[in-house]
Amino acid sequence: MSDYVDPADYYDYDIYDEDPYNDDEFGDPFNVNEYGEGSSHPIRRHNSGWRRPAAEAILHIHNQTYMAKEPCRTSAFTGAKWIAELNVGHPKRMYQAFRMSKTNFLALCQLLESRYGLRVAERISVQEQVAIFLWIVGQRANNRSAQERFQRSGETISRRFRHVLDALNRMAIEWLRPWPWPREEVHKKIRESKRYFPHFEGAIGAIDGTHIKAHPNPNDIAKWIGRKGYPTQNIMAACDFDMCFTFALSGWEGSAHDTRIFYDCIRDATNNFPHPQQGEYYLVDAGYPNIRGFLAPYKGCTYHVPDWRRGRQPRNNFECFNKIHSSLRCTIERTFGVWKARWPLICDMPVGYSMETQKGLVTATMTIHNFIRRSNMPDIPFAFYDTRPEFMPYERGVETTATNGAHGETCQHDDGEMDHVRTQIRDHIVANRIR
Repeated sequence: MSDYVDPADYYDYDIYDEDPYNDDEFGDPFNVNEYGEGSSHPIRRHNSGWRRPAAEAILHIHNQTYMAKEPCRTSAFTGAKWIAELNVGHPKRMYQAFRMSKTNFLALCQLLESRYGLRVAERISVQEQVAIFLWIVGQRANNRSAQERFQRSGETISRRFRHVLDALNRMAIEWLRPWPWPREEVHKKIRESKRYFPHFEGAIGAIDGTHIKAHPNPNDIAKWIGRKGYPTQNIMAACDFDMCFTFALSGWEGSAHDTRIFYDCIRDATNNFPHPQQGEYYLVDAGYPNIRGFLAPYKGCTYHVPDWRRGRQPRNNFECFNKIHSSLRCTIERTFGVWKARWPLICDMPVGYSMETQKGLVTATMTIHNFIRRSNMPDIPFAFYDTRPEFMPYERGVETTATNGAHGETCQHDDGEMDHVRTQIRDHIVANRIR
């Protein structure tokens, strides 16, 4: 036993091996001369001369950064004053700033506050919060320009933008749907036109898809790149003949085919798709199936409006049907045109928004679109389309759908019931020589 060597004898010297209370090593721990007057700390402060300057430097940095910052947004012309000026100024200024009339702006603010939970916060009125949101999506403005316009911090701009976006998505539950529902009568656009009545009296709207630029997670970017060559989200939407959106499903990758999105939409109850009732149907193009509740054109024949505008005449009964069908179904393309023309941010989504925010912006802007249309107040974009019933948005460079409108290969899924309906409509068009 006398030859045993304790391994601990070979340990390197460790400061924790010291006894901090060894008076012989450290002296009297309560000696005010060694530890500073009033100190009761039991450890002697060796080489502590650097600590005070370091602490002072840290406090100075903190004070300059958080306590004594030089004010940045100091203009006397604040966002609140600007909005007050717009409210009493020329009506065109409100259109140019917020993409809606003064009456619609005030009504939207009142509705969001009274029914959808938008409240005054951080001493910012509801009007200014809504103005921040509309300025960003209507001018495709970034956070920094919004800071300068409204004289608010970047954090405040982001927070108010998010709160208005959330309120609009709550509003979408009631406003982004058929109105009224169920349908009470045949729409006047069909009822008052011999071109469409009575053979299209069962039509309640039109369905199509459109692509908008997206900025997904870089790890998943490949599946978002479709026919456009850059990442997009494929949005399926339905509209009525008042050019109001009645349904929208956003968030699908740009490479997804319209048929796949369509079947997911109508089969998944959580999407809350407004299914047509007995005898009713939506008008769809060749990229969708001709099944119960959805009337598609004849495949393999001339169909789209631009083709007919080049002076081409129907060569057979199938093309006679397609020509009338396309002239009514193009309402969805015109609706996309108004929507995209009003909100430049939708056409060119900036980098920096999460995918959830990008999806939410689609829903929110469509909700405002419906609010403006259903308010029955004068509106410049809608008035432009109402006075030009034959106008198609891509004539001005606003692409709403694929060039050929098919969004890929045509869908061959047809059923006998809708084929019978299509045949009846075709025969009526041919018999009455409707062009």
